[in-house]
This record gives sequence, C-alpha cells and structure tokens, in this order.
Amino acid sequence: MSLEEMLAAPNIEERVMETNRPDEIVRLATASNPQEAHLWRQALKEQGIRCRVVGEYLGSFGIVPPGHAVPELWVHRNDAERARSILDGLRKRTSDSG
Repeated sequence: MSLEEMLAAPNIEERVMETNRPDEIVRLATASNPQEAHLWRQALKEQGIRCRVVGEYLGSFGIVPPGHAVPELWVHRNDAERARSILDGLRKRTSDSG
C-alpha cells in the first residue's frame, strides 16, 4: 500500500499492512505541534527521506488541545532507522542550544 493509499484509507482495517515490506508505511514520530512536525519533515526531506505529516489539521492555529490527536510523521519502513537517527540528532542539537 502506498503512502497516498494509506492516508486515503477511511478506516484502520484498510490501513493494516503486511509486515517486513520495505515499502510499508510506519509511524516515525509524534510531534508536539504542527510546526515541529514540519520542521522534522523538512530535515528529513533535505536528507532525501520522503515522509508525510498526518494529523496536522486537527488543532486550530497550530495548537493541539490536550487529549486530541497530534501531528505524526510517517515514512517508509526502509527509511525509518535512518530517519529516526536524523531526528535524534536534530532533537539533540535543539536541546543543546536551548
């Protein structure tokens, strides 16, 4: 199932994917807000990793109310390990500078 097909699926049953497929779409991370999710997406894109932000429009004006869904980054399984490493480095640099 492609990323576009997965995101268009109306229910979770249609999102169930086979395991051990490199093109399988997996959730990489959950961001605290849409801005953070898009910063992460841009960092991954710059490294050649395709990803999609899911759930970014669930909060108004960039604010996600407590108890509501938050933005997530989804990538192909074969990119997940590298993407996770990139995000870990980005988070470390952000925490070191703040």
